Amino acid sequence: RQKTGGDEAQILSYRHSDKRVNNPEVGMVTPRTDPDAGKTRWAYDPHLDPALQFDPQRSRIEKLIDDALASGDTEQMKAALEELK
Repeated sequence: RQKTGGDEAQILSYRHSDKRVNNPEVGMVTPRTDPDAGKTRWAYDPHLDPALQFDPQRSRIEKLIDDALASGDTEQMKAALEELK
């Protein structure tokens, strides 16, 4: 690669003099003032496969509601509501 003559890139040094206000001073945080919280146990474990669950009671209720609505009979709908009560 050939050097270009005359046009040298100017390199400027940048120094950031401000300090971060949210960092505590060294020695301010000790094991006594900031103890370990221990391990948190979560109800959801991403390493486990999801378990399929079937609720037969819910299925029975859904069928009761569907049958009552499909009948179009208000008396049967009321009877279904009474049974759910």
